Amino acid sequence: MFENPYRFVKKLGPSETRKFYYIQASPEKRWVEVADKDLGDVTSLCRAMKKLVYKGRPNGLVTGLAKVLYEYVYKEHGRYIEDSDFWAEQCGELSKSLMAFIQRQYTLAHMGCSVVVFWDAHADEMVCVRSLDWNGADDLAPCTRKFVFADNNKQEVGVQVAGIAGMVGMLTGMKEQFSICINYAPWTASARFQADPTFLIRDLLSDDSVTTYSDACAAVESWRTGAPCFITLCGRAKGEACVVAFGKGDRKEICGVGEGKEYLVQTNHYDDASPFKKHNKKQYSDPGFSDAKWYWSKLLKNSLQRRTILEDTMEALPADKPGMVDHILQRYCEPPLMNFESAQWVVMRPKSQQMDIYSCTSAESCPENPFKKNLSGEGDIY
Repeated sequence: MFENPYRFVKKLGPSETRKFYYIQASPEKRWVEVADKDLGDVTSLCRAMKKLVYKGRPNGLVTGLAKVLYEYVYKEHGRYIEDSDFWAEQCGELSKSLMAFIQRQYTLAHMGCSVVVFWDAHADEMVCVRSLDWNGADDLAPCTRKFVFADNNKQEVGVQVAGIAGMVGMLTGMKEQFSICINYAPWTASARFQADPTFLIRDLLSDDSVTTYSDACAAVESWRTGAPCFITLCGRAKGEACVVAFGKGDRKEICGVGEGKEYLVQTNHYDDASPFKKHNKKQYSDPGFSDAKWYWSKLLKNSLQRRTILEDTMEALPADKPGMVDHILQRYCEPPLMNFESAQWVVMRPKSQQMDIYSCTSAESCPENPFKKNLSGEGDIY
């Protein structure tokens, strides 16, 4: 299914679903099922993330910065520090300070992501399809899990999350009346001492008072985030879709389904009409790129290409076409929608309460990187 020469796509099954006891007082009880079943994978991921965070940086500088932030910021003002400490103790690969630092990498690091929300007339429901693209994808993918929220009686409460075992924040989730996911937004030197957006998503999914699409929109609009980002919300009813685009500080804008359209696309740049568009990275302009070059190209600079492919796909698809999701996922197999940082695909249908999750890891047939010397961030890839 969804064959391509770049990455092996695997749909998660029941054996990769874990209960998350979100209202338990201690992290040991909240994450008990994940720790029991996935500690080996989490430990391997921590080992890989440690190498990644130190790569190209003086070890002492990273370690020292993590300790200072942990002692004077995270312990006093940080969310979910007990969960972070728990995973540090369980794995034994990272200090508590470095674990807390890595858990906040959505605020500090760059990644991609492509999202399309649309009305599926054949299924009579709204659908959100997202690709999670992040540095270290081959290490993240094996830790991809579905988390279902459960109460103290082990009863599920209608919250599903496409997550990473060992990650205390949440990137992609669904309640009974809406779904939510995050994309990185381009903005240089933008991190600030506010909550990492992945923690805010977990807050929202854990808040029993937030039940409807309107509730979720109001909650997100009130956020103060640790970094600019795009938050995509999808409801049940036709047209219930919007993106809240956060800038630096408290600046934000909201974009809904446009006039005459039945879909919404978000990648990793601000719209031309956005007051934040000056922060976009210069986009590639060479239409002669090979698929291999698109696959290995920089995600913040191929954002327009990814968006164009998705918009062209949606324009060509009748809203009542059967199997729309399969057709869209087949396009996700094409570079640069499929790229060297693709770790997860997630399909969410709030109305039917269906969440399908796919992990993506490098295939043996993946072509060699033609830009190896430039992926360090020095120079351009042209």
